[in-house]
Parts: sequence; C-alpha cells; structure tokens
Amino acid sequence: MSSKSPRFEGVYTAVVTPFHADGAIDLDGYRALLEDQIAGGVTGIVTCGTTGEASTMSREERAKVIKATVEIVNGRVPVIAGAGSNDTKVAVEQQAEVKALGADASLQVTPWYNKPTQEGLYRHFATVVEKSPLPTILYNVPGRTSVDMLPDTVVRLAKGNEHIVAVKEATGSIQRAQDILCKTATELPGFTVLSGDDGFILGLIAIGGHGVISVTSHLCVADLVAMIAAQRAGDHARAQALSRKTHPLANALFFRANPIPVKAALAMTRLKGKMHDHVRLPLVPLDDKDRAELMGMLARAGYA
Repeated sequence: MSSKSPRFEGVYTAVVTPFHADGAIDLDGYRALLEDQIAGGVTGIVTCGTTGEASTMSREERAKVIKATVEIVNGRVPVIAGAGSNDTKVAVEQQAEVKALGADASLQVTPWYNKPTQEGLYRHFATVVEKSPLPTILYNVPGRTSVDMLPDTVVRLAKGNEHIVAVKEATGSIQRAQDILCKTATELPGFTVLSGDDGFILGLIAIGGHGVISVTSHLCVADLVAMIAAQRAGDHARAQALSRKTHPLANALFFRANPIPVKAALAMTRLKGKMHDHVRLPLVPLDDKDRAELMGMLARAGYA
C-alpha cells in the first residue's frame, strides 16, 4: 500500500440528508448538522450513504450534497462520499464524480440485487479503483445487499490495489473483523477495519480495529470519540463505561428502518428547530406512538 494513502480511523458519522417538507434538500439544516458534528470532535464525515438516503437522490442531488459537504467542512475533517452502484460502469462514473467534487475518499458498497460471486466482487472493485483512482473504503453490509464479501476477497483487493484503504464491516461479527485483521495487520499496516455496526464498536477496537462509521454518533459523537481514546490509552474502565452509556442508542436508532429514527431523534433533541425529520418515500416518518417510544428510549439513555 502506498505510504501516501490516508489512514482512516476514529469516528466517522454517516450523516443524514435533511429535507424540506416538499422533499427538497435542506442545506441550512445540513450545515447545522455538520457544524454540530465538527464541534463534537468527529473524525470525519460520510455523506450520501444509506443513512443519507442516497438511493432516493438523483445524481444531481448527490453532487449538490457532496459539493456542499466539502465547502462547509472546508478541510477541517476528511469527507468520504458514497459512490457505489450495482452497475460497475456507474460506480466508476460516480467515483470520478466524487473525486472531482473534492471528496477525500469514496465509500463503495457491494453491488446489491445482482448477487455477484467473490470473483465478481473482486473484479467490480478492482475496476472501480483502476479506472477512477481515489482512496476507497469497501462496504460490506449483507443485511441490505444480500451479498457477503468474505475476508479473503477483502484482503485480495487491499493487497492488489493501493487505493483500497479500509473496509466498513457491517456484519456485526467480531470473528469476521478478527479474520480481516489477522490477514492485514502485519502485511498491510496502513489498511483499516471500521465497524459498520454501532453495536460492536468497543469490541472491534479491543481486538485491534480502528474505528467506526456510525449512525449513533449523530447524538453521541463526543462520547464515542472519548470511548475510543480511552480504550487506546489503556483506560478500559472508562471505555467500558462510555460503551454502556452509548449502547442504548444502537437499539433506539434502529428500532425502525434507518434513517427514520435518527432523523426524528435529531429533530426532537440535538437539532430541534434547526432541521426536520422528513424522509423520502418509500420511507415514512414515525407515527405519534413510535415517536413517543423513541423519545422515551432517548430519555432513558440520557440523550433527550
């Protein structure tokens, strides 16, 4: 791996995209969200991913949001932009677009629906970074895509392509993360393994993982940053206490399909009056019963 490749570790928030009631992108709300995250000490921003509802945004809208992200952040933290597709040609084009817009890296999810083999996954990602070179984080989330990229494929890609710098592993399996770490820690010291599941952040850090691309960090970014710092400093008691404090959010913010609860939580608490919880169909906002249940969970966790 090139010594010039960036090292992605720490807390990256996979940010929501605020919308107005008519579905238009709410850039004022988005600015408030980004500034709140940076003030909280976030390591970096991931935009136009699943949590950002990229699947219901046009390419023009995604470009608008990525451009706004780069301008608002203004170099204070890295910006990672979702660029994945289940069409390799489109993924190549989107990778080139996010690079031109100034993103520091791309997040490339495994192709969904068409269910490629491991060889197909290898060729897909290798083609993307060959034709559109940019630091790239692989994203394995079989719960959404119905395809599971195995550790050997991740390692094969990382060894063969200097632009593949990390993996967001969202199986929620410590064993899976350990398998990847065992195969990369010595030979590829610049390659990082990030949690894509907010339920096992501390566990991943404890076995040598490097950070998280998080949803819960919308509400607890400073606590997650402190938790990782404590674990790395050997203050395991503090790390465990912070893990217990933040863990209830992993249940609260996923009790309905992401990003419905996190948008509602932000609108009711941390960014009240600065953004709304509008989502795009086929997602629908929480009803009053669910909203009350979510508020209760947030209050019990100490984040209301």
